[in-house]
Amino acid sequence: MDFLSSISNLVVPRWVKATIGVILLALLGANIVISYIGLTSPENRSDWIEAGAYLLGVLLPILLLALIALYAETGTNALRHRSYKFLTVLIPEVATILDRPERSFSRKAPKWDRLGNGARQTAIEILPTSSGNMAYYRIISLTGAGQTDQENDYRSIVLKIQLNVHKAAVILYLPSGNPVQTTGDFIALFPHTLEGARLEGYDHNASSLFTESIDGHEYKGLVLMRLLPDNFISSPAHRLYFAQDLMVMIWSALNENPSQFEAVSPKLLRAHGLKKP
Repeated sequence: MDFLSSISNLVVPRWVKATIGVILLALLGANIVISYIGLTSPENRSDWIEAGAYLLGVLLPILLLALIALYAETGTNALRHRSYKFLTVLIPEVATILDRPERSFSRKAPKWDRLGNGARQTAIEILPTSSGNMAYYRIISLTGAGQTDQENDYRSIVLKIQLNVHKAAVILYLPSGNPVQTTGDFIALFPHTLEGARLEGYDHNASSLFTESIDGHEYKGLVLMRLLPDNFISSPAHRLYFAQDLMVMIWSALNENPSQFEAVSPKLLRAHGLKKP
C-alpha cells in the first residue's frame, strides 16, 4: 500500500514529459530506419532488424524509467506540488460553475469541448503564498437571486484556502466597513450558506472572526475548518469534489446576501472581459 501510495504521489515535471516524448519519437524513427534498411538492402542484413528490435524493446523502457526515477518529485515535495496545482489550477478552472446557463433548453446537449465557448460571467484573481499550500482569491461573479439591480449585478468575494494535507481552512472575507462584530453576526448574514457548509463538514468557533489586510485593503474574515480524506492530495475525485462544493458555497453566499460584498467597477469588468447583463 505504501508503494502504491508513493507511485500515485509522483509528480513528473513537464520538461521531463516533453523530453520523454522527443526520445520516444527519436527512437521510433531510428528503429523504423534500421528496420527499413535491413528489409530493403540487397545484402543480407538481418542483424540490422534484430538491432532495431533490441533498441526498441530493451533500451527504451530502461531509459524512460531512468528519467522518471531521476527527475520525478516524491515525498513531501510531490505533496506540496500537488497542493499548489490544486490551489492555482483546479480551483480557478472550477470557478466557472458560478456562470449562469446561456442556452435555452434543447434536445441535444452541447459537446464537452464547447461548454466554455460562451461569454464569461465569472473571473478569478489569485494571490498564492510562498509556502505553496495557501492562496487568496478574489472571485467576480454575476449575482442573480433577486430582481433588483443590486441583486442582479457583479459582486466580488475574497476568500482564502489553506491546505494542511488532512485539514483545510476556508476563510470568507467581508469588507472592513461591514458592521459585523462577532461570529454570530457573520452567521446571521448567511444562515443558509453556513448551514449547508456545516452539513458538508465545515466547522467554526466563537473566535473565528478576525481582521486581516489583503492587497492593501482591510477585511473581516470568518474561518471555516474541515477535515480531508487521507488520500485527498492523490485522489482526483476528492480534489474535484472539494473544489466544486466550495464553489457552490461561494455561489450561495453571493446570492443569499449580495449587498454584503463589494460592487465591481466598470474598469475591472472591462479588464476581465465581463459585460453587465
